[in-house]
This record gives sequence, C-alpha cells and structure tokens, in this order.
Amino acid sequence: NMPAGTPLKETDKLVREMSQFISAKGDKKILNTSSQSGMAVSADYKPVMGSQYGFIQAQLPLKENRDFNNPKRFIQDLRKELETLYEKDGITLDVAAAKDGPPTGLPLNVRVSGLDDNDIMVVVADLMKFIKNEAEEGKDLDGVIDLKHDRTLRNTIISFDTNRRKLANHDIREIDAQTFIANSLDGAYIADYRRLDDEIPLKVRLSRNQIQDPTDILNIPLINQADGKRLLFNDVGEMSIKSVPASLIRWDFQRIVTVTGNLSEDAKIGAINITNSIQKWWEENKENYSGVVVSFGGESESTMKSYRSMAAAFLLALVVIYGILASQFQSYTQPVLIMSNVFFSFTGVILTMAVLGFGAEMLPEGSIRPERSYFTMNGFMAVVGLTGLVINDAIVLINFMNKRLADGLPLKQALLVAGHQRMRPIIMTSLTTIAGLLPMAIGIPDFSIAWSPFATAFIAGLTVSTMMTLLVLPVLFEILEGIRHPENWRFFGEKIAKRKAENKAIRDAQLS
Repeated sequence: NMPAGTPLKETDKLVREMSQFISAKGDKKILNTSSQSGMAVSADYKPVMGSQYGFIQAQLPLKENRDFNNPKRFIQDLRKELETLYEKDGITLDVAAAKDGPPTGLPLNVRVSGLDDNDIMVVVADLMKFIKNEAEEGKDLDGVIDLKHDRTLRNTIISFDTNRRKLANHDIREIDAQTFIANSLDGAYIADYRRLDDEIPLKVRLSRNQIQDPTDILNIPLINQADGKRLLFNDVGEMSIKSVPASLIRWDFQRIVTVTGNLSEDAKIGAINITNSIQKWWEENKENYSGVVVSFGGESESTMKSYRSMAAAFLLALVVIYGILASQFQSYTQPVLIMSNVFFSFTGVILTMAVLGFGAEMLPEGSIRPERSYFTMNGFMAVVGLTGLVINDAIVLINFMNKRLADGLPLKQALLVAGHQRMRPIIMTSLTTIAGLLPMAIGIPDFSIAWSPFATAFIAGLTVSTMMTLLVLPVLFEILEGIRHPENWRFFGEKIAKRKAENKAIRDAQLS
C-alpha cells in the first residue's frame, strides 16, 4: 500500500522490485510469483482498485522440493525481511498465507458505527491503542499484526469548485460547467460503433495536447451563449487537490469505520479469542463513548454463525433421537441414560484436545503438531457424527439388559451377562472405526490441518465413550432400576425385605 496519490508508474516500479526480490530466493523456496499493479486483493478475495495498490502472490514449491520444513516460519521470516527493506516513506505491507477454505474475512474485524465521525474516530484510536499494547506486551492479543482501519486507505482527487455567484452573473448553469469538465477528462458519449459481435461506445474528449495536466482545464474557454463573451473556467471556479477516504461505508444508516488485523503464523489465539478480549474491553469502557456502537464481522462473525447453526442442528437431532428412543423403549428415563453416552464422548474430546495442546507446548517443537489440538468446525462435525455411533453402543447394551430382566434374571445377574456378551461387538465396532480414522489423525501420508482435528476428535470421543459404555453405563442402569423398582436392587431389596419381615412380626404379635 503506497501513500495516497502515488502514480501508477511508481507503484509498478516497487511491485516489480519486490517481486524480483522474492523470486531471487530460489526455486527451493519460491516456485513462482505473479503480481498486479493498481490493484490489491482483500481478505475476502475482492479486488481493491487504486494507483497506490500493488499485489504479489508467491507460490511455494511442493513439500519434497523445499529446503525448509516449516512454511509458517518461512512466511514469518519473509515478512520481517520485506518490512525491514520496504516499509518506509508511508509504504505499508500486508504479508500473509493464503487461506485454505472459502472467504471468511480477517480474524480481527471490528465495526465502529455512529452518527458523528469524530466520536467514531476517537473510539477507533483508543481501540487500536488497546490492541497494540496487548500485542506488544504479549497479553491476550499476542500475535495480532497488520492492524489498521479503512479510513487509512485514502485517495487523492482533483476537484473543480465552481463559484455559483460568478456562474449566475454570466447566466451559466452549474450543471453545464461540471458536465463539460467531466466530459473533457473522461470523454462525452456520442454513439456506439457496431461490429458483428460487439458494440464499442464512442467518446469525444479534448486532445491530450490541450490537457496534459487536469489544471489545464482552467485555461479552456467557456462560451456564454447569451452574449457571446469568451470566459475561461478559471473565471468561474478553481481547482483544488483533496485527500479523501477511499470508501465511506454506512451500516444500518450510520457511518461505520472498520478496524482490521491479521494473525502471525505462530499466533496461539484465534478469531474467537480476539472477539472476546475486545468485547470485554468495550463492556468496561463503553460508558465513555456515547452514541457509538461496536460490532464484529469477518472470520469471527462467520465462525460464530457456523457454530450457532451447527449447535441448533445438533440440539434438534438430540430431540428427535430422544423421541424415537422413548417410543421404542416405552420409557422416559432410559433414553436419558442412553444419551448420556453423548456427554461421555464430549469428555473424551475435551480431555484429549487439552492433553495434546499441553503436550505441543511442553514437548520439543515438532513432537506434537499444535493444529492437532484445535477444536475447529470440522471437530464439531466429528462430535455430531460421533453422537449416532455412541448412542448405538448404548442401545445395544441396555436393550440386552432389558431382555435379560424380562427373562427373569436378577438385576445384578442381568448386568453381568450383558456386559460379558455385548462387550465383544461393542469393542469391535469401536476398534474398526478407530482403525479407519487413525491414518487421518496421525497424518499418513500427509498431515491435513483441516481433517486431522476431525479424526482426532472422533477417535478421542469414541474411545472414552466405549469405556464409559462398558464400565459406567451398567452402574447408572443399576441405579436407575433401583429407583424405578427398589425391590430389584440389592441394597434397597434387603432393606425392603427387612422392613416387611419387621412389619409381619408386629402384625403377628398383635393378632396373637
């Protein structure tokens, strides 16, 4: 990003120089580069046009052809080199890895809206100061880079300001003067040139010999049709050079300024962490800023929408599953017992992810990839998919227990028989599923940042829920049956039998 008003020629010169510098790293580091001058690409893959913008995209070689092992570290080092060499004289750089998935926006995207521009900019300045301090001091926002707001992107325009009094004195309409100047620079549309396959608009404009600089328009004669006097544009207005924001955006009919930022490759936080930290700061300080509202967009907004949608679908699925189980088991309590396996699987996912994250921090670098402990949307999908499998294991075990009780076996004997005879099919189902997902979780043949957490979460939840099914579920079943039928439970049965014997002895004594 060059300073506003930088000619395209200067921007292109710098883009070519930087592109050559990156390509000079060699084909073991950079496979190729492609660059654009006069255009940049936002985090949403939208083009941003302007003579001060440049865009360079570099492709890394395949893994087996690289002379480095960690692409994140390579990008981080490259960013430091480029910033040291080129971030001066108002030039700013945004260096980041391309995203794997669909456009989601930047991790830090805060919208500050209100009715008064000055009030908005005060909040923006204080917010950016807070974020910078947190990042520099290694606190909650450690890892935030490329912090800026959209008002820093400015364009330089040349404006012709008409003097309405002078125009009125010469009986010239303001719209006629402005239209003539616009047509002089951009051309006046007169017709279409028709070809067999296309139509080309034809425009008439002043010769470049007449206008080599926009201010030359001031010397163009403007003829007053009323009295035929010869006037110059310089007589009815003046040129001015202004620096204006590249874009002025409104949100819900209010002015809005967006503060954006990215995360470094080694950052240990995500979009949700950033949102929570800024939300906490805003709740503590919003009373000092009247008439201003802070909201969040970008990756945080899209992520939260995805999680909310997935959570709603998950809860709906649990309700449907409970209804089916209640109708089949003719009970309102046993389906709750069966569905407790879902929470057992949650426990396995959370504990395993926590252990992996702790191991990635404490063990030597490379022992455990930190991405393996990320609970992403794919991890949530694993939990949802896991629900059906762990419920199926519980159905197999509890249905077998019910049948043995119906056959007349005592409660304890029914539990032992069910645990003994159903253990093999339950363990075999879990082992075959784990064996199928294990290569994906480990990263054979290649580690996938997107799908390894999915497989890891699935395996962790299934392993713990299988153990809970065989060890804890029979205990819960015994407790539930003891509550429903106290006479069938050993502890309550002995108490009830003793109480009945005592009552019988009292009655016999009264009769005698």
